[in-house]
Amino acid sequence: DASTSTGDASTSTTGVEPTTTSTDSTTGTTTTSGSTTATTGPPLETVVVHPELAACAFLASNGAPYGGPLECTNAATTTNATQVTGVLTIDATTNYSLNREARIFLRFEIPAEVDPEAATVTLTIHVADNPSAGGPAGELHLAEAFSNQSLTTAAPGLLDLLAVNIELLAPDGAGTWLVPSDAVKPGEPLYLGLRAISDDGVLYRGSPADVSLAPSLTIEHP
Repeated sequence: DASTSTGDASTSTTGVEPTTTSTDSTTGTTTTSGSTTATTGPPLETVVVHPELAACAFLASNGAPYGGPLECTNAATTTNATQVTGVLTIDATTNYSLNREARIFLRFEIPAEVDPEAATVTLTIHVADNPSAGGPAGELHLAEAFSNQSLTTAAPGLLDLLAVNIELLAPDGAGTWLVPSDAVKPGEPLYLGLRAISDDGVLYRGSPADVSLAPSLTIEHP
């Protein structure tokens, strides 16, 4: 269970002769790798997108109030109790935060050049490093639109279920979900919500200094 420790508070596939360019913004990063040769059909290009916004929140329940990203991240980072900062969490009932449910919300800006007939879309989120950080990976949904501001007052609703991963993740491991390609719209934001499938919560890395450990959406398209 990811909710038993205490402590101090607070993503590219290469192919044949690839060329890589990166475009950084204040929050998200997009990396494009050169084409790879598929076993059938045309070559595929891989685009890796990091979220413009990655946050968690505690849902109001049983008389306990809603807790926004600052409260949730501080509590998750404290529970992880290592040097890792910006920790996010999912949990059906957080015993360290008034038994409220914790969910993670991710907003990705999909590059306009991505082919709408994407071959494969994979979300990857890395687990934090506390010995108790792991647990069942969780279920992934489309979410209602949200922003930094809106998350301070309420969590967005969850929409279509996209994928369920019941794998028991280990500390420093990674959870992956295959996202239906029709959920990805070129040039439009993709809003995702991740929720726990048990009260054995998971502590995930949110915005680590090492970008290779940040949440990522890998899109392979023609």
